[in-house]
Amino acid sequence: MAAIAAEKMRRAEIRRPWLAMAGVCLALGAITSTIFAVKSSWDRDAARHQALLAQRVNAFLTIDLLSRTNPRVSGIADETLIEAAERAEADVSARFADDPEIAASIYAALASAFQARTAYGPARIASDNGVRAYRSLEGPNSPRAAILRLNRASMEAYIHTPETLKTANQIVAEEERRLPELRARRAEAEVALHIAKGAIAMGVADGTTALAEFQAAQRLAAAAPDSLDADGRLRLRYREAQAQIMLYHYADAAKAFADVAADQLARHGPRFADTLTTQMQEAEALGEVGDSARALQLINAIYPAMTEVLGSTHSSVLAALEVRGDALMALGRFAEAAKAFQTLYDAAASTGSANPMFVVDGLAELGHAKCRGGDTKAGLDTVARAASAAGSNFGVRSSVAAGVAAIQIECLIKAGQFAAARQALSVVDRDAANAVLPDSYAGESFDLYDAAVAHALGDDTNARARLAPLLKFFAGGTGNPYHRRWAGELAVALAPVQN
Repeated sequence: MAAIAAEKMRRAEIRRPWLAMAGVCLALGAITSTIFAVKSSWDRDAARHQALLAQRVNAFLTIDLLSRTNPRVSGIADETLIEAAERAEADVSARFADDPEIAASIYAALASAFQARTAYGPARIASDNGVRAYRSLEGPNSPRAAILRLNRASMEAYIHTPETLKTANQIVAEEERRLPELRARRAEAEVALHIAKGAIAMGVADGTTALAEFQAAQRLAAAAPDSLDADGRLRLRYREAQAQIMLYHYADAAKAFADVAADQLARHGPRFADTLTTQMQEAEALGEVGDSARALQLINAIYPAMTEVLGSTHSSVLAALEVRGDALMALGRFAEAAKAFQTLYDAAASTGSANPMFVVDGLAELGHAKCRGGDTKAGLDTVARAASAAGSNFGVRSSVAAGVAAIQIECLIKAGQFAAARQALSVVDRDAANAVLPDSYAGESFDLYDAAVAHALGDDTNARARLAPLLKFFAGGTGNPYHRRWAGELAVALAPVQN
């Protein structure tokens, strides 16, 4: 069956190039079918039923969906994958009115595929349709509906806006109350619950809670092997490594990402979406431990495949642009970094409201690169735009807004506006900013800014005190190379004059 589907996909790719990206979505659909379908512990009749179910679901996702890419069928000359899937979804309820289980399984697969393409609006619709279908089949306490909703909660949490985090929390609270009523597949629902809670914690920059929730999910999955498939376990290890980044455990994170990527390469090869995303995160962790050259080398190696497999506006591709820009900034290649951040901003802005975090990051880091490159007027103007976007999308008291404020402070220092920088340092929410700044330890940027401003305003005693933890940390040869160079220059300037 898989071989036949693969051959149909290969032929379809020849007909329309964008279908090369469909493999990721249909692969994720197959994963969803695995999660919601065949379990080796079921008896023979149940297994036969699930095999027929999987066959009909796969037939819909391959034959029906791919047939819509033929203009004679769709009536559209250049239809995108998302458009074709949305059109196909509209027929599900009528086509499978007599079998809500098939309809629900298709909706679940489409929700996963839409999410993989960062098409969040269609993902929500498909998820809601799947939940209704599962509940019509299994009742209000449907375990498969609960799992589908918890997967939706994880998606909402990773979008990372106040509204989507609120939605994620609401879903988690509702499904946690239902959990004791679940008669079947409770272990799967508990795993999904912990993953969703971890995603919410990541969304509010709580690395400690996120790591604890992901580890709890891992323990439950180990105790109930049928609760998560092999790829799901790899993605859970990936999430644990993400939490390690948030906790400044960069070396541990880099190793964890490398290990996960190696397993994904062995299972799926170098052009699998999860493999590429994990390698992107490995590059980020390498940059954070100060190995910006290796980080840049890795990103440059995988970026072409990422854009081909995922598309230029996919969230993982946007993240790769940010990692590339950060590495170039650390290496002092500010003009190249500015180009990377401009590309990031343009791509994120083109998606409308789908990627507000990357819109803010793109603008803020573009201004940051301009300031470090010497064009402080343009840099301050660009960072001001980022501050406005951060306030409107996340709130003026959010960690995102505080992170942008930190970049504004550095730009003021680079512009020689030291009194204004000192005033800004006195009011910025440092704890909130530390939650999002890519520092090697909490407060690294502010120690550097405090030292630079104090020295510029003649308070060298305070400057030396603020510089001391930086010099101690950088003595190990790790950390942001740009910060390390700046701290070294300040140390020279503050050294006692030898008679």
